[in-house]
Amino acid sequence: MSNTILLIVGASGTGKTTVANTLSKMFGMKQIQSYTTRPPRYEGEKGHIFVTDEEFNRLEKLVAYTEYGDYRYCATTEQVEENDIYVIDPDGVEYFKNVYPGSKTVKLVYLFNTRSVRFNRMLDRGDKFADVVSRLEQDDEIFSKERSDELIAMFDKRNVLRMPNMNKMTTVEKIVAFLNE
Repeated sequence: MSNTILLIVGASGTGKTTVANTLSKMFGMKQIQSYTTRPPRYEGEKGHIFVTDEEFNRLEKLVAYTEYGDYRYCATTEQVEENDIYVIDPDGVEYFKNVYPGSKTVKLVYLFNTRSVRFNRMLDRGDKFADVVSRLEQDDEIFSKERSDELIAMFDKRNVLRMPNMNKMTTVEKIVAFLNE
């Protein structure tokens, strides 16, 4: 799988990180830990490299960049070349498609779910009620049908898997089959 970078995108609570972690544990796939200027939500939080604005400004060869609220997120070419999976948002995917200079095949997995499933998952993982409501509202715009269609159209259809994530193991099995096509 080292010749492929798998971009996993989806609204908050669709299970992106859970699926990425499962792929890592079961198949040894390595995940990009994106750089971010946001503070950790809790001590020992994984999934990001937390940096100051000054440190972020010194990063080079960015292949993914997005802003969410007051915080910036990115990944570098070196990270993509050394990893297999990147959990990313639509703006990051668009940036990635426009600037990634590497040789890896880029495959997109677009996960979705109902608003109620996402709401409950975010509460179950410990997010505050007000934060959940705010993220759902933001995601309504970020993950609109039009935006989703635009994003998917950026890829060759053979390199896109769009699916609901109702069951982690079923989702993982379908992603593994997709990667092996």
